[in-house]
Amino acid sequence: SANRARILAHEIKSIHPDSMVVIGGIHASLLPEDFTDIADHVVTGEAEEIIIDVIEGAFRDKIIHGPKTKDLENLPLVNYGLLEKARKVRVVPVMTSRGCPFNCTFCTVTKVFGRKFRMQSPQRIVAEVENALAFFGRKTFFFYDDNFSANKKRVHELCDLLIEKKLGITWVAQVRSDLAKDPDLVDKMVAAGLDWVFVGFESIEDETLKAYNKSQTRADIEDAIRVFHEHKVSMHGMFMFGEDHDTVETMSNTVTF
Repeated sequence: SANRARILAHEIKSIHPDSMVVIGGIHASLLPEDFTDIADHVVTGEAEEIIIDVIEGAFRDKIIHGPKTKDLENLPLVNYGLLEKARKVRVVPVMTSRGCPFNCTFCTVTKVFGRKFRMQSPQRIVAEVENALAFFGRKTFFFYDDNFSANKKRVHELCDLLIEKKLGITWVAQVRSDLAKDPDLVDKMVAAGLDWVFVGFESIEDETLKAYNKSQTRADIEDAIRVFHEHKVSMHGMFMFGEDHDTVETMSNTVTF
């Protein structure tokens, strides 16, 4: 997507030479120099608190460092009407937290959003869901937080609210295998509409998992699969190849797994 962004920036400038092109996101945050030749500004990190100033020309620097949003509760509800062809969206994406308390070696999340887990309250999440329901009328949601269940107390309270309000939504979330160590919580999440989980298994090789600083083992992965299956929760397992301990044999074993 970084190359595509460069192409789009170049085309926009050729059609509208006086336009301001601002590029941000994960790639730009980690390698801002990749865009300084094509963008007026490259914003690293989070932009909510400075984007208006950027647009109004308050910054002269090519690379602008955006501060982390301290209170996610203060972010406005998403205005879906600003998105062209928004009503074609079939699964509504909602992000309710940033950061992750873990520190896996391969992951960009802690590099960009930090290890402090910043989160919205269950009440604020429900307000966002109700806001989306009012616009779309669709009831399928994707909580695409990088680690949705990092704070299990919050997930318990959110599920209680969803059940109490009888919103009738079904949803997907990105979680770690350690969620399965709390089957009571999984049970409550299912009652609140959980349908799928996206789980970063990464590898079935303990040596590789240790190198990734993943804080999980193959046994944890197998236990998680068993618990999710017992609760009739579908899984999208995510794996990676290419760690230094990987061989043709370990990759073949992973495919078989």
